[in-house]
Amino acid sequence: MERDLEPGWRESGRYLIWPAFKRAFENRRDFPSAYAHLNVRRLRSDRDVRAFVQSSQATAAMSGSSNGRERQKTPPLTET
Repeated sequence: MERDLEPGWRESGRYLIWPAFKRAFENRRDFPSAYAHLNVRRLRSDRDVRAFVQSSQATAAMSGSSNGRERQKTPPLTET
């Protein structure tokens, strides 16, 4: 039986899959020290994501208006 010239998925692992895994592990190790000056949060579960989104949603005090019911006054967009 003649062997195909194109490698199968097992042979491609050495060239495609393994480097991706290797880089992912390197990034996981190097990321914290490279970005230590930033406030980075690792969200490991849906519960963590929900809590983070809840804590970062805009409130009336953040909207820029004096009254929470009042819409923010911004000029309309004009085409140029």
